[in-house]
Amino acid sequence: MFDTKNLFLLLLMMLVSCHQKQPNSSLSCEQEMVITENNIHGFQDIIAALNCADQKDRPLFIEFALWGYSYPTFDRKIASNSTVQKYLTESFIPVRLMTDDKEELHDMLRYKSLLPEAWQDLKTVGDIAQALELQWCDSNAQPFYIILDKQGKKLTECWGHTSNPSVFIEKFKEVLAKVHSLSVDSQ
Repeated sequence: MFDTKNLFLLLLMMLVSCHQKQPNSSLSCEQEMVITENNIHGFQDIIAALNCADQKDRPLFIEFALWGYSYPTFDRKIASNSTVQKYLTESFIPVRLMTDDKEELHDMLRYKSLLPEAWQDLKTVGDIAQALELQWCDSNAQPFYIILDKQGKKLTECWGHTSNPSVFIEKFKEVLAKVHSLSVDSQ
C-alpha cells in the first residue's frame, strides 16, 4: 500500500517519463539507455530506469545535474575512474536528471490537478527533476547524488559535489553490502 509521499513520488516519476519518447516495450534496458562520454550507459527517464532496475535487480544511482556545468565534472573526474565505471556498468542503473531542462511538459499538464497545491506550478521536465530532488534530498543544489533501491526507496542520504572518486566507491560498496544483506535476510 502506498502512503501519500510514495504516491506523490510515483506521480512525479510518471510525469518525468511522459515527456520522453514512449519506450518501445520490445527494447531491452540497454537499448533504452543513453551513452555518456565514458561509455557508461544510463537513463534520463526515471520510469524507464526503475523498470530496468527491477528487471536487472539493481539499485539506481541518480545524479541531479545542470546542463553543461555539473555533469561534465562528474564525467571527467568521477566516472572516468575505472572502479567507478565498473560499479556503474555492472552493479547499478545510472540516472541523470537535469534540473534545468526547459522542455515543456505539454500534455502532462492534465495531471496538474493531481499534484499537491505546493507543486501546482510545475511546467518543465526540469521542474519535475527539481521536485524529485527536493523530495528525496530536501535540497535543490547541483550536483547532488542519491542511491535508491529498485522500488525507488532511499538506500543512501543525498550527497553533494566532490571530485574524489573514493567517496562514490565507498557509497557503492556500502549500498551493495546493504542490498546483499537484505536479500539474504529475506530468504
